[in-house]
Amino acid sequence: MVLTNLSQLHPPAANDAIKLRIARAWDITVPGSEKIVGLAFVATDNQGNAIHVQTNESDAEIFRDLVFEGALYLIAAFRLTRANVSHVAVQSDLIMWLTRRSVLRPIPDDYHLTQDTILSFMLKKISPKWQTTMVFWQLTITLWDRSLDMINVPQLLSMNPKPVMIFAGMLVRIINGRPALTSSFATKLYVNLDIDETAMVQAM
Repeated sequence: MVLTNLSQLHPPAANDAIKLRIARAWDITVPGSEKIVGLAFVATDNQGNAIHVQTNESDAEIFRDLVFEGALYLIAAFRLTRANVSHVAVQSDLIMWLTRRSVLRPIPDDYHLTQDTILSFMLKKISPKWQTTMVFWQLTITLWDRSLDMINVPQLLSMNPKPVMIFAGMLVRIINGRPALTSSFATKLYVNLDIDETAMVQAM
């Protein structure tokens, strides 16, 4: 039977198969270098639950050309383990490992979601929490070299009106009792994205 909900999985889940959608994918690199040591992505089930999925260095190339953000997949012959690696992108006790015997098969999907659509949908989900907990707070954001390569800092600083930026795939830290963000392998930056939230912020 093909599962559709992550709550149905229990370690080691070696014989299970499940339908999941890839929401965000990235290469795992050694900090301070461009050496790629694996492939990772966040996958979501039909209830919106998410899990961190990862390969080791030797198996990354097997799956790299198969992974597309927003696409739906049948995933089978994987391993489910405790989340005992660093930089896990999802708050969960478990992560999924793909090995050379794993199956990652695209499923035809009539409901095609672009990356912008997925991002817009998730913003609508989190905006009420943001409004009640973070409004008028100053938030410390640290971007490392890999993330800074995505943007033109002098150009952003000279823009008028000031640009609206969305930070995806950031790590949350608590500094002096308040949340702070720092970039990670999964970080993706958006500037003046054409969604309702951009216009709302610009109008403030």
